Amino acid sequence: NYLNKLSFKMETFFNQFSRLKQKNFRVINEKIFQTNNVLQNNLNFKNKLIYKIENNFKNKFDKIIFLETKIKILNPKNILKKGYGIIFSENGKVLNSIKKIKVGDKIKIRLKDGYIKAKIK
Repeated sequence: NYLNKLSFKMETFFNQFSRLKQKNFRVINEKIFQTNNVLQNNLNFKNKLIYKIENNFKNKFDKIIFLETKIKILNPKNILKKGYGIIFSENGKVLNSIKKIKVGDKIKIRLKDGYIKAKIK
């Protein structure tokens, strides 16, 4: 009789332990699943962030290259190399119209390799 009671108690304990183990197993599996989802979301976010940063850097680099080219093209020294000149008045102001010059004025013309002085006739 004592053995039967002990056996029954042990069986009851074992059953309770098994249910608790299964419940905890489910909870642990759910937590693992949730953690995997969070990690996957973080990985997706990280990949998107890296892509956006790389794309941003590429766009900025392309803009720098464009501006560098534009600066080279518009550089007055490069324009002078093409055969153009810059005409200055006697006081050093750029002359961009014949209306600013009269007969007898002295001018200075800047070319790629130096200046020429001239007098308007």
